[in-house]
Amino acid sequence: GGRGANGAQLAPTPGALSPPLAPMMADEVASEEEEEEMWTPIESLKGTDLEWSTVIVSEVRDENGIMRKKSRCLFCSGTYSGGPANIRTHIDIAIKPRNIKGCKPKTTFAARQRDVLTALRARAAEAQSKSTLAQAKAAARTVNAPDPAVQFFK
Repeated sequence: GGRGANGAQLAPTPGALSPPLAPMMADEVASEEEEEEMWTPIESLKGTDLEWSTVIVSEVRDENGIMRKKSRCLFCSGTYSGGPANIRTHIDIAIKPRNIKGCKPKTTFAARQRDVLTALRARAAEAQSKSTLAQAKAAARTVNAPDPAVQFFK
């Protein structure tokens, strides 16, 4: 963003910080009311949008000159690679085994990190209960299914 040589408004820089992904820099402090207004409501983030709303993804060159995507956590500024599963592993320090360092949010973002973590755990519990229910239904179908060999000999 900013102004060009002739005073014309320039387009935002690709990968630049923008709300709601990066409402303010880590050294700025917001009141709780301001912080609530900065973020997209968790209830409106469907699928993996919740996970992706916690990071800024950028491309960086590794030591071999190859472009790699890196995620920077908005809560602690930590960087790591990977998708939604890795984001969940970073945010939820209770997930074991770990291949990514856990998130230690800055005070400014601790409340939002806690809210996101609560929502992620609730979604995981809901998915687990649906999976368990589906397995129970499948088991009930196989137990109650008629044996084809018995029917053949009648």
